[in-house]
Amino acid sequence: MRRFAITLGLAAALAGATAAPAAAHTITPTSFDFGSFGIRIASTSQQFSVTAEGTEIDGQPQVLGGDRGEFDTSTDTSVPPASRCGNGDLDPGETCFFKASFIGSSKPGSFSATVGMTDGPSATVSARTAASPSKGKKKKCKKKGKKGAASAKKKKKKKKCKKKGKKK
Repeated sequence: MRRFAITLGLAAALAGATAAPAAAHTITPTSFDFGSFGIRIASTSQQFSVTAEGTEIDGQPQVLGGDRGEFDTSTDTSVPPASRCGNGDLDPGETCFFKASFIGSSKPGSFSATVGMTDGPSATVSARTAASPSKGKKKKCKKKGKKGAASAKKKKKKKKCKKKGKKK
């Protein structure tokens, strides 16, 4: 009877046990704000690291969604070739590196996208652009005077426009 209870208890424990979920792949940082820029001004690049956990990752680093035309990914040449993302499969426990950047927009606004590996983890990137400050309208210097024969006989006085702004 005792053997039966132990066997039954062990069978129940095994039947109720579930496999542990596979660890999720990681990316660092998970988000990055490039900041604010003028129109068509690009950022410096930011390094991202991707670690395969549980299963391999196969894919290239890329802009996966969002404002795709405003961001770009590239190979991180500051690390050894074997550590660059996109050089084949990334086996469990291995880490690779890539870079992302804001390429500069031709319009003002706020932009965001996701970057990462094709079948791996992704991170959110953001940036903003603002129109260049207005310098105001330039005033043209107009010469005052009468036109005609009478004015031709008089000495012409040149009127200089005063320039406003910072003196050097």
